[in-house]
Amino acid sequence: MLVYRKPSGLLSNRFPINQIINNFRCLVSISIETRTLNYWTVSELRHSRKDKILELQSQGLDTTQIANEMNRLGLKSPRGRPYTGKLVWVTIKKWRERDERMNDCRITINSIEPVVTIPSSR
Repeated sequence: MLVYRKPSGLLSNRFPINQIINNFRCLVSISIETRTLNYWTVSELRHSRKDKILELQSQGLDTTQIANEMNRLGLKSPRGRPYTGKLVWVTIKKWRERDERMNDCRITINSIEPVVTIPSSR
């Protein structure tokens, strides 16, 4: 039951509007589709190899030069083998795809149904 009180703020038909707003609720149906991955499942060692490869690539080296530099530094592939140009290329490609999936999320609001509750009298 709405009770008239001394005016304070916005009024609608002599009842404070916040009395109405406080009793207003919505039922919302939302769909979320995602292919998002997280980086926490990737080991620190793989992160450091990826960072080194991307650093060398940003310096203008091609994949064969990057592979030669990784081998010169004594860094091995995740399977313990020496790097090749093709392996470097595939590594860069897979990290790019992973980065794209990190932000692949679609949120759809299916419906919004207003529900006004009327407080019971005490």
